[in-house]
Amino acid sequence: AAAPTDAPAARASRAVTFAGEGVTETERVLGQVWADLLGVDTLARETEFGDIGGDSLTALDIAEAVEARLGARLDTRDFIDHPSLAGLANRIDELRRAG
Repeated sequence: AAAPTDAPAARASRAVTFAGEGVTETERVLGQVWADLLGVDTLARETEFGDIGGDSLTALDIAEAVEARLGARLDTRDFIDHPSLAGLANRIDELRRAG
């Protein structure tokens, strides 16, 4: 039998609540990734990656999960330049449009 995998995309999803309105689909998917990998239950569009325990190692796991789920390849610099949930989701949308 195959050994269980610990890949970010294979971990069980946890319930996440979004504070506020106007959350986009990309923000929802990214928020779910953050919730799964950082262990948070509530996020807002202005929540910043570093404020909820994100670091360079977590950024790599999140980038891998984002590429698998949304088809956009994030660079670790994106987490510095776009630290909020909304900002990083917008960056993902830009990357997806650019192909």
